[in-house]
Amino acid sequence: MARRNFARISGVILDQCPEHGTYFDAGELPAVVEFVRAGGLELAQRRENDELRREQARIIAAKTPGGAMGSYGETSRLSAASTPLGVDLVASFVGWVVWWGR
Repeated sequence: MARRNFARISGVILDQCPEHGTYFDAGELPAVVEFVRAGGLELAQRRENDELRREQARIIAAKTPGGAMGSYGETSRLSAASTPLGVDLVASFVGWVVWWGR
């Protein structure tokens, strides 16, 4: 079981089991729904994109001649898997809950 901050910025700490899924303690599901309704997922995505752009710029700068790391730059963590699958699944579920509640 791992404890994770939903969308990295929500402040709602969820319990996630790789085998059994996400567990919500009392009050966590309404807090996640409120975070989503308030535009939190969009803010989290913008922050993640900004972070990835900064990381990409740092890697490019490190690989350029005269850069701090020269031609021995490190590998990037930029990938389609930059957002944990559990967050995507929980976000989809929360989107469904919000839609259903309308």
